[in-house]
Amino acid sequence: MIVLVAKWYVLRSKPRKEQVLYKSLKDKGYDVFYPRISYGVNGSREIKWVPYFPGYLFVKIDLDQDKVSSFQWMPYSFGLVCFGEKPGYVPDNLIQALGRRGRNGNSSHKPISDGVDLHDGEVGYTSYDAICSSLMNEKMVGKKRVSALLGLLEELNE
Repeated sequence: MIVLVAKWYVLRSKPRKEQVLYKSLKDKGYDVFYPRISYGVNGSREIKWVPYFPGYLFVKIDLDQDKVSSFQWMPYSFGLVCFGEKPGYVPDNLIQALGRRGRNGNSSHKPISDGVDLHDGEVGYTSYDAICSSLMNEKMVGKKRVSALLGLLEELNE
């Protein structure tokens, strides 16, 4: 009996190609987490969606089955984020906390997050929820959120 162990990893996209890469990964059957936030455009009724973590999204893969190099050469991708020679994994609890934060949101914005199976009515407060409250701060510039995320993941992957 073979047991597959898929984990979440951070995938870096080419500039402003997150949505195209997201769709490509979904079409190939990958579990993908791509949190975004909406905002109004110049006082009009038009709504624009932007990534919470510009240039990055999350993909759940089994490294015994999926080659790291396939993500490096994938169109619109720069590959998996690595710390040293090894791709840095993202704990399931962190993805769940990011998803809860993205789905529940805050202020008047309507954050969305696709591709993560969240359970309605799920309760519980973890240290990841506290971390996410700072990572998902809508007032923080996207680049700073990315920097904070990568710093956290580097510490977790030491």
